[in-house]
Amino acid sequence: MKKNGNDKITKKYYVGIDAGTNSVGWAVTDVLYNILRCNSKLMWGARLFDEASDAQERRTNRTGRRRLERKKARLNYLEVIFNNEIVKIDPTFFRRLHESNLVKEDKTDSDDKYLLFNDKDYTDADYLTQYPTAYHLRSELVHSSAPHDIRLVFLAIHHILKSRGHFLYETGETDNEKTFDDSYYELSDLLGQSFNCDIVSAECARVKEVMYRNENITAKKSEMKELFMTDSDNEDDLVDVTSIGELLAGATVQFSKLFKDEELKDVEVKSVSLKDNLDEKYDQISTVLGDRADLIFEAKELYDIATLGKLLGKDAYISDAKIRLYENNRTDLNVLKNFFRNKLSTGEITKDEYDKVFKVIRDKKDKTNNLAAYLGDNPNHSCSQEDFCKFLEKTAKGMADSEDDEEVRVFNMIKERTFLTKLKGSENGLLPYQLQLKELKKILANAEGYLPFLKEKDADGYTAEQKIISLCTFRIPYYVGPLNTASDKAWVSRTDEKIYPWNFDEIVNKEESADRFMKKLIGRCTYTGDYVLPKQSLLFSSYTVLNEINNIKVNGNPIPVDCKKQIYHDLFEDHNHKVSKITKTKLKEYMITEGFMEKNDELSGIDNEIHASLKSYHDFYKILEKTKDPKQVETMV
Repeated sequence: MKKNGNDKITKKYYVGIDAGTNSVGWAVTDVLYNILRCNSKLMWGARLFDEASDAQERRTNRTGRRRLERKKARLNYLEVIFNNEIVKIDPTFFRRLHESNLVKEDKTDSDDKYLLFNDKDYTDADYLTQYPTAYHLRSELVHSSAPHDIRLVFLAIHHILKSRGHFLYETGETDNEKTFDDSYYELSDLLGQSFNCDIVSAECARVKEVMYRNENITAKKSEMKELFMTDSDNEDDLVDVTSIGELLAGATVQFSKLFKDEELKDVEVKSVSLKDNLDEKYDQISTVLGDRADLIFEAKELYDIATLGKLLGKDAYISDAKIRLYENNRTDLNVLKNFFRNKLSTGEITKDEYDKVFKVIRDKKDKTNNLAAYLGDNPNHSCSQEDFCKFLEKTAKGMADSEDDEEVRVFNMIKERTFLTKLKGSENGLLPYQLQLKELKKILANAEGYLPFLKEKDADGYTAEQKIISLCTFRIPYYVGPLNTASDKAWVSRTDEKIYPWNFDEIVNKEESADRFMKKLIGRCTYTGDYVLPKQSLLFSSYTVLNEINNIKVNGNPIPVDCKKQIYHDLFEDHNHKVSKITKTKLKEYMITEGFMEKNDELSGIDNEIHASLKSYHDFYKILEKTKDPKQVETMV
């Protein structure tokens, strides 16, 4: 014991701290773990605080802001291109367009009755009568080369560029789009070559039939699992085959299950559904999965082709398919209304029960998933298509036994959760930009005859048509990065001129930017500052294989050097007898055959398999065999 400055006796004591993610507990005890007191109060307690959050939400919001900024920029460029021609016939057109979301009192001219067209002989009412949706306008401009008001052409192109589609894969910008069969066999080849997995047993025609069927995900998932069941128990497969079936059905699949990799349970993005817009998650998925991400995007392409096949049907253009959907929805809704009107007229339901299905319910506490809630007319409650269909399945169950074939058909759509699919819905996220571009080019080709400014070159040597097409196709390559050279995060090589989508290739040196990007990714040695070896380097991959072989033991004893050399040569290096996956079972069989161990001996020092491989060596085997120059291959790697 010792005395402190106040001449009080101070004893030995312990301080215990329990630190958690959102709390810290503490206690002070004597050497016998009895809690001590200070001023008659026990010295123990806890402090609570908010748990730290990761950057995912911030990153999602930042991505959303950037996408919105890019969309605004595209539309602003489009206005600049059309401005001089449109102001000749309607000087206030763009002002009305920009102020269309304002109340009358906040507008520059409060006498403006209309938002778009304010002519004496043509107003918004005439426009909406002629074109109920933007797709009706687009379709007419696609199929007609007759002169149209320039404002109509602008609105059609504006609608295309506002949601131009995703850039997940390159199918080319021609009419020869990839078919379902082409994409299926590409997926099959990828699984066979990169994942040692065979899905030939799951016939393409049967898979296509299930994926094109209008069923809910649960029903499709069950059928797809059966189709992909055959080879699911093969331990050499680097993926779970049944999970591929679930993925193609639209279900959410865990990466750890799909790739048989427990380490993927702890990554930032743990699962994926092909229903989602993967264009937004491209970087995250690529970072988490590396080369394995190719499987996800190849499956996504197949899924999108099937979904687009259902959406487009026999139509060549998106707008025509949307008009067909619009007309079908109107017919189907009339069938539903007539069913309930008949029940109302016969006294089977009351007027209040009828209104509960179709009209806005004013009670703020009411959460009925009726038509008004689905269409967004109810300011107090909204619902999804699935919730709306669940509501109808209960209230309109009499349609299932109806003698009217149309009512039975509509009820089947309700059961399949496809009734009244919106023109602007989640499926629009599946549209590749190539489909939008196809329609845009056709509209511009037809408009050239009566809008000559589209073919006139400006001072920079570009036509208005070229600029508009570039607004649809342009995307900053990932390897270019930020364009602001003043940022310490930028590595782009460019001139000081202003960058536009149409002059990007002239201003930015893409090759130099790509080279800087690659060098930026390569780590450096802490001591020498030299670039480290790439993971797929011949030297480093050889080291990782030898490092794992070095740990192998038989009955607890390290194996001889000669054995290690032979394993390396026979199972990894020999190109004529290479094995894609060296499991513990295969290794033991090999060592028994070669006489390095007995059947009853215990093999240890590795997990269920040897994870390292000489992939780069075998990929470049023909070059190495011909040149005998590993340095050349190392440079390419």
